[in-house]
Amino acid sequence: MAELIFISILFFLPAYIANMMPVIGQNLPFSEKIKKTAINEKLFGKNKTWFGIVFGILISTLICYIIYQILLMYSASIHGEEYLKTVIFKSSYFFYLNIPSAVTISSGALLGDLIESYFKRRIGLKPGYALPFFDQTDFIFGAWIMYMIYISIPYFNQLFFKPNYDLNLYFYILLTGLIITPFLHLSANVIAYKLRLKKVWW
Repeated sequence: MAELIFISILFFLPAYIANMMPVIGQNLPFSEKIKKTAINEKLFGKNKTWFGIVFGILISTLICYIIYQILLMYSASIHGEEYLKTVIFKSSYFFYLNIPSAVTISSGALLGDLIESYFKRRIGLKPGYALPFFDQTDFIFGAWIMYMIYISIPYFNQLFFKPNYDLNLYFYILLTGLIITPFLHLSANVIAYKLRLKKVWW
C-alpha cells in the first residue's frame, strides 16, 4: 500500500506542481497585462490565463527534470552507469518525471482544470466558487487521461523510455490519486490562503 501511494505521488507530481504554479505565478513581478490575459473569459472565466498555462507547464517540467536528474545520479552511484542502460531501469517509475512525461502530465492536469472551469461556467458558477470533489480532482483526471493517450502512441513513446503498460497498475494509480489528492489539495490551498496567495481557502 505504501509503495502504491509513493508511485501515485510520483506519477502525479508534475500535475501537483503544474496545478499550483498559476496561483504562485500571479503573485510574481511580471507584467499585469501578461498575467491577466484570459484564455477566454466567457468560456473559462477570467482566472484561466495563458500565462498560468504556460508558466505551470514550464515550471512543473523544470522542477521534475531537476528531481529526475538527481534520481539518475543517485541510481548511478548505487548501481553503476551500466544499470542506467538496462530495460529494467528504463521502466522505472521515476521516468514519470522525465521531460516528455512531465510535459504530458502537467499539460493534462491544466487541461483538466480548464475543462472543469468550462462546465462550471455552463452551470452558472462564477470564478472562485467551489465545486466539491471536482475542484480537487479535475487535474488528476486530466493528467491521467493525457498520459494514457501518450503511452498509446506507437514508436514515439519508446524514444525516451519503455513505458509500463500494466493497465491494472494505472487504474490503481488513478484510484489512489483520487483518494489522497483531495486531502493534499485542500492542505495546499489552506496554506496558500494563509500566505495570501489565494483569495479563497478551497
